[in-house]
Amino acid sequence: HAPEDDGKENWQSQNLAIIKNMVTFIQKNFKKKISLEDIAAAGAVGQSKCCKLFDQYFSQSPNVYLNRYRLEKSICLRDPATPDGIPFFIISHSLYQRL
Repeated sequence: HAPEDDGKENWQSQNLAIIKNMVTFIQKNFKKKISLEDIAAAGAVGQSKCCKLFDQYFSQSPNVYLNRYRLEKSICLRDPATPDGIPFFIISHSLYQRL
């Protein structure tokens, strides 16, 4: 492949490592008060790049990702399935989309 492909692959690899660091930070600290600045710092990037990466990888802002993660965790911890056998996170996701 062309040498410029190596640069693009390296850039994508760096971005993937950054987003993984930020997601791991959220997953480990979701019970605490977390700011956009905290999430960006976990990836060693600015707030603008943090938002761009979350949009690129998840099509949502870091704060929306954090809130959805918290919602999913709180529901899974309380009641992993409804009496009908439908996983509760599926119901919560559809309700959350209506908000």
